[in-house]
Amino acid sequence: IDPQPGAFVLLATIQMRRGEFERARAWLAKLDKLSFEDQLARYDWQIRSRMLHGEIDQLDGKHQAGNEQLVEAKRQLDTLLGYPGLDDSLRVEFLARRARVHFMLGEVDLAMADYRDARLIAPGKLDVYSGPLTFAVSHGHFDAAIEIYEEAISSHAVDDDLIVYFSLWLVDLAARQGKPAPELAAARLQALANEGRDRDPWSLKLAKHGIGELEFDSLIGAATSARERSEAYFYEGLRRWRSGQREAGLELMRKVLAAAMMGDFEYEMAQNYLIWNELPKTARAD
Repeated sequence: IDPQPGAFVLLATIQMRRGEFERARAWLAKLDKLSFEDQLARYDWQIRSRMLHGEIDQLDGKHQAGNEQLVEAKRQLDTLLGYPGLDDSLRVEFLARRARVHFMLGEVDLAMADYRDARLIAPGKLDVYSGPLTFAVSHGHFDAAIEIYEEAISSHAVDDDLIVYFSLWLVDLAARQGKPAPELAAARLQALANEGRDRDPWSLKLAKHGIGELEFDSLIGAATSARERSEAYFYEGLRRWRSGQREAGLELMRKVLAAAMMGDFEYEMAQNYLIWNELPKTARAD
C-alpha cells in the first residue's frame, strides 16, 4: 500500500492536538520523505507540512524554529499564488493558508488582506471565515475579529447555529479586553435565545447561557453527547475565568481537552489558553 500523505497530516494533527509534539513531528518526517511527480502536489504537501511544523513548534515554545518553517511556507505560497492560471478554488485555498501563516507570524494586516481577497472570490465558503475568526478571537485580535464576524453573518455561509458560536466568541473577546459587547453580536445572541423559547436546540441553550438566562448546571444537564458537554465546559470555563475564578476556568478547559473533540473550534482554543495559561487581553502573535 502506498503511503498516503493525507493520513500523515491527519495523524500529525491528532498528535499535535493531544500535545504529543514529538510524535506529531515524527509523522511529518514520514510525509517529508515522500516524493511527488506533480509539482503542484509536491508544493501543496510541503506547505501543509511546514505549516504544521510551524504550529507544533509555536505550541511547543520553539518560536524561532516555528517561524522559520512558516516563512518558508509563505515563500512557497507566494510562488503558487503568483501562477496566473490558478483556478479560483485553489486560489481561495492558498489565500486562506497564507492568511493563517501571516496570522501565526503576527502579520495581521497581511493576513487580513489575504482574508479579504479570499472572501471576494468565495463569499459563500464557510472556511473563508471560520479559520481566520477562530485565530483572531483566540489570539485577541479584536478589530480583525469584528470585521470577519460582521461579514460572516451577512453571508450565506453561516447558519443560525454558527452565528450563536461566533457571537459567543465576540462577546467573550470584548469582555476579557474590557470592551463593551459588540452590539451586533449581543443582539444576535438575544434574538436567537428568544427564538429558542419555542424551539430549543443545543446552540440556543448556549445562547441563553451566554446572556445569563441559563445556569451552568442546567446547561450541562441538558447536554446529550460528549461534544455538547465539551462545549458546555468551554463556555462556562470562559465565563468563570473572565470573572476571576481562574482555577475553576482552567479546570473546565482541561475537561474540554479530556473530551477529545479535536476537530472542534473550542478544543483548539482551549488548548491554546491552557498552553498560554491566559485568556489574551491583548493581541498575541503566537
